[in-house]
Amino acid sequence: MTPSRSAPISRRRPRVLPVRGGGGLTLCYVVLSAVLLSSVVVIVLQCQRYVKLLHRRAAMVSYDRRPAVSSATRRPARPKRKGRKRKPVSMNEAIQRQQQRQQQQKQHQQQQEQQHYNFTDIVLQNRLAHPFRQLPTGIVTSQQPPPTDRNESWCIPSYNKSKHGLLFNKMPKAASSTVSGISLRIAHRYAQRHYPNAINATATVAPCSSRVGHVPGYKANKTFADRDRNRSYLYSTLRDPAHRSLSRVYFTKVSQDGKNGTDSNVISWLRTMMNSQFGAISPGMGGFQLAYLSLNPIDKGSAWTKEEPGEVRDVNAVHENVRRVMSDYDMLLLVERLDESLVAMQLLLGLDVADILYLSSKHAGDYYYSPRADRCIKLVKTTTSARVGRYLRSREWYAKSYGDYVLHEAASQSLDMTIDMVGRERFEEALQRFLQLRKVAEEQCAAEAIFPCSQDGEVQLELSSTSCYHNDWGCGGPCLDDITTTA
Repeated sequence: MTPSRSAPISRRRPRVLPVRGGGGLTLCYVVLSAVLLSSVVVIVLQCQRYVKLLHRRAAMVSYDRRPAVSSATRRPARPKRKGRKRKPVSMNEAIQRQQQRQQQQKQHQQQQEQQHYNFTDIVLQNRLAHPFRQLPTGIVTSQQPPPTDRNESWCIPSYNKSKHGLLFNKMPKAASSTVSGISLRIAHRYAQRHYPNAINATATVAPCSSRVGHVPGYKANKTFADRDRNRSYLYSTLRDPAHRSLSRVYFTKVSQDGKNGTDSNVISWLRTMMNSQFGAISPGMGGFQLAYLSLNPIDKGSAWTKEEPGEVRDVNAVHENVRRVMSDYDMLLLVERLDESLVAMQLLLGLDVADILYLSSKHAGDYYYSPRADRCIKLVKTTTSARVGRYLRSREWYAKSYGDYVLHEAASQSLDMTIDMVGRERFEEALQRFLQLRKVAEEQCAAEAIFPCSQDGEVQLELSSTSCYHNDWGCGGPCLDDITTTA
């Protein structure tokens, strides 16, 4: 009987997954690299600790080798400060401290400005300042009344735009609207007071001839060069170049155009706005205000060039242009010293204190009526950041506005000379009288004056025409007249 065969046993090999791309070898390399990297890090840390230990031991050795110091010569330890309670400060003391800090900041800024140019010395060395002009036919005193014939006075009744009467070259963004109102107020009140019988076609006293307006295009020479100096009084305003340019930038670009006044934008506008009416600087003519007022043509690029914006090409030529402006104009009113300038002008022309009273035409935050847009525009307050302030103290800015700074300083020194000429005591008395009336005017007339724009930004030209001479010039005049008659 043959034995039965059992079923064959299957011998299957275990399935091994194939390794693709040498993954096992790569893993080994990664582990080995990590171990080596950790070893290197440990070695570096140990070396750093060892080096620090050596430095510490060396310092201890050098300290031990120092000569011994006796307890008598050893500096005693400072006692610990105990907490001190600050004394309460009154409101007046706080205001005084704030004013002192502001004065220190102003002095520091002036010192930084003088690192580039000392404009006070420049004006003195070149003798650019002199007392402002006093018209012989315009002085009115009890011993010397005005001429009976108006044709012999600067207050002639006939209207001539550029030869006779008050000639005001309206400097952009330098209190020009405010001074325009003052000019028209002088023209009306002076004629009513001294020539009441000169009746015009409207059955009112004919005002003195006056020319008030802008002269764009640097064409002041074509407007005022042939004026009659004996029967006219040419004047304008000046403002610190940095403040005027910032005011122009914010008024035009931010308030009117609605652009963002970032530091980069403001600095770019200060460098590039060279329009003859809406500019911040002039195209290389020494300064916007100098070029605007000059009765002698100034070549573009004669003071500085785009290739070298931080250098003044010919300072002597700029000084000569300043000298000519100071000679051609009878008076230059400083915005920073406006009240003093107006009182000096009052004494030079024999005016009454009421003739120069005014209310400011524009305030930051108020609305301004734009004739071009025929709407009211809210005025954005001018601000100066640290970055913009550094640019306005840079050598480039002073070189581009060099002539303006020299002219501004020459006008300031000329104002001081004028005050000395008319007499300090007489001037101070007239100034105090004017400031008293100004205070009363602000308290009583500021709320009654009607401007072309209401407080809500609504146009009100018909109402403002009863309060202003023109646009926003001389607003609040009837109220100012009432104050002077009762004062």
